[in-house]
Amino acid sequence: MSRSIGILGGGLAGIAAAVALAQEGFPVTLIERRATLGGRASAFQSDGVWVDNCQHVILGCCTNLLHLLNDLKTSHLIRFYDSIPFYANGKTTLIKPSFLPSPFHFMPSFLKAPLFSWKEKLSILRLMGKLLKHAPNPEDLDKLTMLEWLKTEGQPEGAIEKFWSLVLVSTLNETLDRASAKYGVMFIQEAFLRDRVSASFGVPEVSLAELYHVGAETLLNQYKVRRIQATANAVAFESNRSKVFLDKDEPLEFDDLISAIPFYNLIPILPPQIRENRFFSRVNSLETSPILGIHYWFKKPLTQNRFGAFPLSPIHWFFTHPSRGESFYVELVVSASRALMDSSNDSLVQLGLKELSEYFPNAVASYLIKSIVVRETRATFSIKPGSDAFRPGQATPIPGFYLAGDWTDTGWPATMEGAVRSGYRAAELVMSQSGRSKAVLQREVSALSRNKVHHAN
Repeated sequence: MSRSIGILGGGLAGIAAAVALAQEGFPVTLIERRATLGGRASAFQSDGVWVDNCQHVILGCCTNLLHLLNDLKTSHLIRFYDSIPFYANGKTTLIKPSFLPSPFHFMPSFLKAPLFSWKEKLSILRLMGKLLKHAPNPEDLDKLTMLEWLKTEGQPEGAIEKFWSLVLVSTLNETLDRASAKYGVMFIQEAFLRDRVSASFGVPEVSLAELYHVGAETLLNQYKVRRIQATANAVAFESNRSKVFLDKDEPLEFDDLISAIPFYNLIPILPPQIRENRFFSRVNSLETSPILGIHYWFKKPLTQNRFGAFPLSPIHWFFTHPSRGESFYVELVVSASRALMDSSNDSLVQLGLKELSEYFPNAVASYLIKSIVVRETRATFSIKPGSDAFRPGQATPIPGFYLAGDWTDTGWPATMEGAVRSGYRAAELVMSQSGRSKAVLQREVSALSRNKVHHAN
């Protein structure tokens, strides 16, 4: 008889675990407090139009995330781009691939880029070449911030400000003076040095609700996964079974329980004696990092480009959403946005308009219909040096209790890929407990070579 499985949290980690287990015939109950699935990768409606909490992109190296999207039958809703426009100093620099093999395919456009001086170009290429030949010791890297390591490697200020800061802060959701060099270097190796497709930039053609919630809801219904919209107020463990208390109802009992909720929501609902166990209490040392999204609706389109980067700007990226409503919807994203979180909505809207207007004449107040500011104050955990010591694995000291989430020990920073990896790994452990051994976690395989996705230049 299959063991009963409970999953707390319907974010990407919870969805991944639920899909993997349901496909193997396990009876799964998914408990999520929101009406929609997807967690922080979700959306809300404003005047009948879906608005993402924050734009999420998918890189070609996100093997497990793309695998999940294939299962949800929504991978075709991602369009991958080879070229990335950089807007700075009144000019547009297009970084695009060439006929050269990986990892040299970006070199011709990079060498021609007016954004970087020759000193900056050569220093960036020299560092890439060094990493290609020699992989630094991760334990040594985890003692340094990414900024410290880049300076140790002789990267000039211009290269750090115009290239490394934009690329790495957006990926790690942490500033370079706080982020661990271990994960900064890991991203460079995974995205730029692995193969030709790993750095491909995937942008959803639909809202995050349509990408994750609709696909997950359809698939989980197909496998008869029981869904409960409620908040878990407490968890108890008795006789190798887990009890989940929801409001005033009788507790739900499970043979196995996977917690896929953020660490700051999990710890308060655990029993006091378990909460104080070092395995769990260490997560209290983890910090969080915010993301800011500024959304605009204009009377006129700003650009034909689907997205673009703003180095040397307090705004990191813009994304256009041409298919959402009759007006022209543009979103700005600021990662690791601590410096702006206390600013008023009006000042943030004006800041975004100022940055957009430098390159797009139609981004003026007279063309603005409305705007929305979305603050994700605890968007991810902060990947500081030494933070791995506070990240527990998926297996816990409590029999039948497992953890999932991007904050757990996934081998990745705080990303959607890490979240899905944790969900798959938790599902593998549950299957193993039931005497079924199956590999769910996708190993180091080129994601785009295995998945059919729309591709654009």
